[in-house]
Amino acid sequence: MDNAVSEQAAPAGGRLASLRTLAGRLRASPKLRWAAIGAVVLALLAAGLGVFLAGEDRSAVTIELGGPNVYYPLPEFMADLKPQGGRTRHVRLAIVLQVPQARVAAIEAKQVEILAAIQAHLRDQEHKSLIGTAGAERLRIELRDTINHELGGTDVRVVLFTHFLLD
Repeated sequence: MDNAVSEQAAPAGGRLASLRTLAGRLRASPKLRWAAIGAVVLALLAAGLGVFLAGEDRSAVTIELGGPNVYYPLPEFMADLKPQGGRTRHVRLAIVLQVPQARVAAIEAKQVEILAAIQAHLRDQEHKSLIGTAGAERLRIELRDTINHELGGTDVRVVLFTHFLLD
């Protein structure tokens, strides 16, 4: 039984002895030590590069920009604002939309729905909330979002007022 244990321990002891010999050589020779450190660093760099490149998604990403932007004017219109104190106020607007050239046909096809959505949005607005630069800017963003909702995307980049009159 002792023979079985010693036979199994011998290979492990042999490996341990060879590691001790290698460690002794590394301590004795500075050139060999630097070569071993360089080999370990090189192996780590190669492994890191392999992991980095393996994780990289090489599939092409296609973004449809829709071509150059154009300015598309909507017809001028008037809308009632939310009544306050028994008095009905109005707003008269002329709007120009900055959109990709490829989406002009979609805007023309849905123009009636877009204008109806804008008027519905304006009927919920109070006169005092539209006064000043801050009110106009907020309305510009809200109208852009309303129009994009009607178009089912984010086609409208900018809404510009060419006529903005509060009554």
